[in-house]
Amino acid sequence: MACIGLMGFAGLVQAAGTGITAGQVTQNAVKWQQEPLSRQVLSDLATLHQTLASYCKSDERSPDLSEVRTAFGKASVSWGAMRAAVFGPMLEFDTLRLIDFQPTDPEMIHNAALTKPHGEADMILIGSAAKGFPALSWLLFQKNIKPGQAECNYAVEVTHDITDTINSLDWRVHDDGDASEVNAEQSRALQSYFRQLVGGVHDLAWDGLEKPELRIQQGSAPQWPSGDPAQADAYLQQTWKALRELLLMPDPAAAQDTAHTVISLEAYLRSRGYSVVANHLHAQIVNVDAQFKRVQTKDTASVNKTADALKVLQNLMQGEVSKTLGFKLNFVALGDY
Repeated sequence: MACIGLMGFAGLVQAAGTGITAGQVTQNAVKWQQEPLSRQVLSDLATLHQTLASYCKSDERSPDLSEVRTAFGKASVSWGAMRAAVFGPMLEFDTLRLIDFQPTDPEMIHNAALTKPHGEADMILIGSAAKGFPALSWLLFQKNIKPGQAECNYAVEVTHDITDTINSLDWRVHDDGDASEVNAEQSRALQSYFRQLVGGVHDLAWDGLEKPELRIQQGSAPQWPSGDPAQADAYLQQTWKALRELLLMPDPAAAQDTAHTVISLEAYLRSRGYSVVANHLHAQIVNVDAQFKRVQTKDTASVNKTADALKVLQNLMQGEVSKTLGFKLNFVALGDY
């Protein structure tokens, strides 16, 4: 199926949107993917905050810990999609380090909880290893926090801190300066964006699939990136869905609304006349997509096959695609410039 119609794609460059600019690619990705995903994360965090605060109060109408874990799992899955590739305001504000720093530090969490922080002024003094989604995961699934414990109230503050961090992101487009300065900045932003796409593919392969599987082989708990074992598969699927949207044209034969939708990497390549490279990229994304339709975290073979397919995609992007676009990739890591 991956090969069907690929030879005909070369004649469809106009349909992809001729002359798509670097600014359109990066700005559309922020406006039509990252910002909407942030609203879903904030909605799920609001539910988590309410559920957790009620649990920690411990009255007869309070939810139990399983309900808190379920609420956390939903927020974590939404966050997984939002952090699939880190660009725009998330990169500028170092969001990944602030709310998804790993490894978490249990001793630091315990000490932070004893200080009984309240509000942004207190939480800003606490190290990243004791905050964010990983810290919440440890509190809910390893510490098994109970009402009345300092750690329970601290978990409420951590949830509020994550919400504040995401709320602080500035989604506005800032195109200041003359045309040459704007064009130069947009070109730099596109190269940074591309690095983050490569970093996202690598992160999903290694942290999402290979590393947890390696821990299983070593006889340790897998520690899936969802933070909630019950949501591991959903987290991986939503993360890939978000990456896929940034990489793949849904229909290369159809005209694309470049003003009101994400402009994929494939569409950008085709608009620039790089149809052969775009064909190679399309075929490999479809191959990864096929693996994700079958992958399950409890199935080692499917995990390994999916990780291998992602690594082939990463190598293609770091090699042929980056060379075609004139990008130099000395080091690629999700969340790093």
